Amino acid sequence: MNIEVIQKTDEAYYLEWYSECIEYRNKFVKHQKLIGCFLILLALIIFFTVEDIFFISIIPLICGIALFYGSFSIKKKFLKQLRSNESYNSDVKFIFDNDKMTTIDKFSSSTVNWAGFKEAIKSPKGLVLVLENGANIYISKSALEEKYMDEIIAKIENTSR
Repeated sequence: MNIEVIQKTDEAYYLEWYSECIEYRNKFVKHQKLIGCFLILLALIIFFTVEDIFFISIIPLICGIALFYGSFSIKKKFLKQLRSNESYNSDVKFIFDNDKMTTIDKFSSSTVNWAGFKEAIKSPKGLVLVLENGANIYISKSALEEKYMDEIIAKIENTSR
């Protein structure tokens, strides 16, 4: 195996990375808005139907508002932090060979042996590589051909067994 990929890390890439990692890795954040809306609705039902203890509706109302607001603020903070990063809007080179994956950008390079990967998730938009420490690496389909995705997934699955 000898695969080289150059990934452009612009805002579109990071928005796609965020949505794919939320979709396939963090189920709570994926449903955070829905849970927040449910808690707000529950608070309104309690407030208007239970006369004796209507003040209890404050708890799910506050939790619901916090969850709903939090779902937007997390994404906003994430993008703000990335825009201030000096490697934002640059190219990252991924090199996959038989022993490891190497990542090279304009400031640094790193190497991860295949045993350092926990899993690889093929999504409709790209490939999410999950490291043993829980960190995610995302490569979009526009940068990596599907046949190479399958080869990388097979390598990670064979190594992790």
